[in-house]
Amino acid sequence: MQEYVEILLSFNSKATIFSTGKCVRKNKCVFKSLAKNEMIELGGHTYTAFRPRILHFAFHAISKSYYGPRFYQRWDIERCLSAFEEIGMKPKVWRTHAYAGDKITYSILNALGFIAVSDKRQLCTPIVKKECGNLYHVYITMPADEEISPRALKQNEEWKTRFLRAMRSEIEKGADIVFNLHPKRMKMLDDFETFAQILKELKRKNYKFLKISEMVEEFKLKRGFQVKT
Repeated sequence: MQEYVEILLSFNSKATIFSTGKCVRKNKCVFKSLAKNEMIELGGHTYTAFRPRILHFAFHAISKSYYGPRFYQRWDIERCLSAFEEIGMKPKVWRTHAYAGDKITYSILNALGFIAVSDKRQLCTPIVKKECGNLYHVYITMPADEEISPRALKQNEEWKTRFLRAMRSEIEKGADIVFNLHPKRMKMLDDFETFAQILKELKRKNYKFLKISEMVEEFKLKRGFQVKT
């Protein structure tokens, strides 16, 4: 994580970093430092990343919701929030682990005062859309990096080629871009070499870097809505 953030800051780039509540609790010093950095926004990501898995398989079989019924989702989200409170902050953006948020998730997030969720992957314009109440959805527009593996070098190279080709195509169109680049996966891929290359190319094209919450604020301002901070 430290190297990932150092590379971001070396390019004067903003980012939103999503973390489980359990990870925050286990690494309080790291996250306290991140929370103080104006270039970094911290977001919630469930409490344990859907562990134990068997519980969520049962939820899906019974209710068709992998995250689970309303009472469980609310408990899990509030548990995640309580971990963030221990480092002196309350996140206002969210990404459900495995993009498994549903209408129940979004209604709970809205009720708890979140302003943005980012659970969906698709190329769309605009990339910010109203989801539920005061909650907005920020769509991921680039290929996700989950398929990167420490044991699949050929697959990793193929992913990198596809990713960079897709990114350059979007840059040529002048499109807004939302990435989902995990520190762990970028390390696996090539020790952050491609990560730095991505930032460098975007900077060269004068792209403006925004946190998730800032994207929502800009979207609302463009449409004449009052921005609540």
